[in-house]
Amino acid sequence: MAESSAFRLDHYEGLIWTAERFGERWNGWLTPVVTRSTLEKMFREVEQESGTQLGVLVGDEATFFASPGSSDDDQVIVAADDGLFDLGSLGFMFCAGDS
Repeated sequence: MAESSAFRLDHYEGLIWTAERFGERWNGWLTPVVTRSTLEKMFREVEQESGTQLGVLVGDEATFFASPGSSDDDQVIVAADDGLFDLGSLGFMFCAGDS
């Protein structure tokens, strides 16, 4: 059975987005590959839900901000040649949107 393209961040159950595809799972978590418009929607909706800015898009680069008070660095992902952003390297806990 094919995997659904719907995904969400583990701690934001009400926010669901659509992936173009998924890479190999990371520690059991999904690794979505998304369009620019999906990433813009994700940034906007997380900020509306939490009041915290998850990241920003500038040109073909997406910068994901480290959590406030975290010792982690911001992470930058560059769009691939096909214009898609592979979120697999972030180490975020993405799960199926229908779970």
